[in-house]
Amino acid sequence: MSFALWLNRHLVTEDRKGHLAPPGAGAARVWRQSDGTEVALIARGDALDLYIGRERVYNLTLEPRTAVAMALWLLRWWRRTMWFGLKLRLWRWSQGKLLEERARAAEEP
Repeated sequence: MSFALWLNRHLVTEDRKGHLAPPGAGAARVWRQSDGTEVALIARGDALDLYIGRERVYNLTLEPRTAVAMALWLLRWWRRTMWFGLKLRLWRWSQGKLLEERARAAEEP
């Protein structure tokens, strides 16, 4: 087993259905403001999705305490789950190495 394959297996995230995703995926948080509006951040590993409301997206002014709570959650997620970005860089590196290995194996007779 190559180091890249070993590293990739240890960094990848698996959801409840068994689907594999980049490191950091699956983390989510929902905040409910005093006016009833819900704001959600969902981590997809290499991206973050921001959801506001349910059916339509409107211009939204966040209360300061909601904005601070979102910022703190993002910082905790970045530190704990993503190891300050190192986990995602290692995952991308291992993906590149695995693709190189597959290409080399396909070229061999």
